[in-house]
Amino acid sequence: MKKLIAIALGALFTTTMNAQLDRSKMPEPGPAREIKLGKYRTFTLRNGLTVIVVEDKKLPRVTMNLLVNRDPIFEGEKAGYVEITGELLRRGTTNRPKDDLNEVIDFMGANVSTNSTGINASGLSKYAESLMEIVADIAINPALPKEDFENILLNMRSGLESEKDSPDGLMRRLRAAVMYGLDHPYGESETLESLDNITLEDCKKYYETFFKPNISYLAVVGNVRYRDVKKWARKHFRDWERNEVPEQKFDAPYTPEELSVAIINRSSSVQSKIAVGNTIDLKPGDDHVIPMRLANQILGGGSQGRLFQNLREDKAYTYGSYSSYSTDKLIGNFSASADVRNNVTDSAIMEILAEINTLRNESVDAETLQNVKNYLSGTFGMSLERPQTLARFALDIERYNLPKKYYADYLKKLNAVTADEIKLAANKYMRPENGYIFVVGKDSEIGDKLKRFGKVNYFDNEGKRTERPSIPIPDGLTAKKVISNYLKAIGADQTGKIKDFKMQLVAELPQGRGDLAVNIKKKAGADANLFLEELTVAGNQMTKKVFNGKKATETQMGNTRELDKAEAAEMMLEAEFFPERSYEAANYQLKLAGAELFKGKIVYIVEITTPSGSKITEYYDAETGYKVKVSQTFDTPQGEMTQGTQYSDYRKVGDFLFPHRMIQNIMGQEFIFDAKVMEINTGLQNSDFK
Repeated sequence: MKKLIAIALGALFTTTMNAQLDRSKMPEPGPAREIKLGKYRTFTLRNGLTVIVVEDKKLPRVTMNLLVNRDPIFEGEKAGYVEITGELLRRGTTNRPKDDLNEVIDFMGANVSTNSTGINASGLSKYAESLMEIVADIAINPALPKEDFENILLNMRSGLESEKDSPDGLMRRLRAAVMYGLDHPYGESETLESLDNITLEDCKKYYETFFKPNISYLAVVGNVRYRDVKKWARKHFRDWERNEVPEQKFDAPYTPEELSVAIINRSSSVQSKIAVGNTIDLKPGDDHVIPMRLANQILGGGSQGRLFQNLREDKAYTYGSYSSYSTDKLIGNFSASADVRNNVTDSAIMEILAEINTLRNESVDAETLQNVKNYLSGTFGMSLERPQTLARFALDIERYNLPKKYYADYLKKLNAVTADEIKLAANKYMRPENGYIFVVGKDSEIGDKLKRFGKVNYFDNEGKRTERPSIPIPDGLTAKKVISNYLKAIGADQTGKIKDFKMQLVAELPQGRGDLAVNIKKKAGADANLFLEELTVAGNQMTKKVFNGKKATETQMGNTRELDKAEAAEMMLEAEFFPERSYEAANYQLKLAGAELFKGKIVYIVEITTPSGSKITEYYDAETGYKVKVSQTFDTPQGEMTQGTQYSDYRKVGDFLFPHRMIQNIMGQEFIFDAKVMEINTGLQNSDFK
């Protein structure tokens, strides 16, 4: 009986609710929840340093952020010295050499980092005063040691070399140079030539000119008391002398009157990196900032954005497509981007432009608008759980002179935005007709298709205008002939003279962590060569590949597996003393894809497709015939990943020429391998291939 009553009451309750609710209509949104921001207090020292204090007793931790609020700087022919100075600040003070500074920071379990506009530190609040003393010591007494200056320069040069073939790095330089201009602080990028012009004196001058308390802010957040922070700041920052800091003024970047295309040719690309963008004049705190945030979220703020839903979910052109924008007191920008297959590059650009135009021309429906408001309200609320967010808000209010309740009223303003205001923001700041289409990709496959969007301009990997790649190919030259010339140039028509081969390549790991070594052995066999390749890091084996004449295996981190037929076939080709001799027999498809300049010399480009579908691009010097570069592109769930290897320093070993230096880009890090061992016919035994 009770069960029947419960069922009856349940049915009655459901019927009553259904009668009261009209589910055909979206419920009215509730009022925006009130945001209670933690209060902050400020004071200013006699030298002009403004200190912001946010007391937060939740955790026994403290963070300190020192910001030097200087204007952007144009570095010109010495581009890079500002960044170097930022790194140098962390390399010790006149009171504490680098090792002593690191020891003190490690003892406290703290983290301290520096950059060209300040210092960030965090640690336990019981060490708060000690941490502030360290921040002050770095800010006031940096050592800027010459040895570390040279090491940072070396690392930056290495990074630039690897970035030359990085689609992400090329796109970053292209967008900056074209949108802002090479004579603008936001448009310039460091080059190998500019790094060569930098001296330690440049870094010292930058520090002495701009690191002044009267343009700086110190935000202290955590389990501290205002009065204690005031006492510590007066004590530790009182010797920081104020001075006038020169203002930097720059003309607004050129605004084009029609859409055009800017492209960097990357002949090894199987994907194009594309972006549509323009500069925007949107200052922090402007009335259009919040509507623009909503507009951007709808267009491409995440996986629910229209770009993602269109280009990935509907068209399957890409793994993801997104948009972004920046507010800036000088000049910001808007951009919508994706990585897509070569054969759909123009189609993907059309879809991006179409989605932008839809947002500009059609009002967002009520459901979409409310969903986006809910999402952004949620992320805003979650961000308030981090004390650092309150510090950032306080810094923004102080440095940009925002209303004191700007962030307290943020959600009210967010929820008050209308569809018309979003359309207005999209029309004002998403302006392809006054911007550019940026492409990093393979010109021979995509260049002509891009003409439909406007004039196509070509740029080099430093963002400078150049001509379209058009180096002529000699009559009768084929991919097969290029490889034949290479084999002849290195003496590979005498392979019968090789019975075995062994090589050891060694590269230094960053920060003195040991060596990265590759050991390779090959031995002539009856049917196929025996092969062993071992990779060690600081003496510890990471991977090992072996073909012992019967089976092919691969060992990674102690786990061994037998390779499948296709993998084994590729290893057996790799086991050849000169694998290029067997490309045709292994059913590799070869194509002469053109010619281009590499390090100032003409190279012929040979595209190779393996039976398994892998794509490899090889570059051969037109004059010497030597192979100088190999680029292999992998299609991964994270997008296109390219591994590039450069070959140089060809030297004789017996009657043959082998490259003794190889530069390889691995996960964005460049490693320079030099041959420590390169020998033939040393009497290797079958037992050496285990």
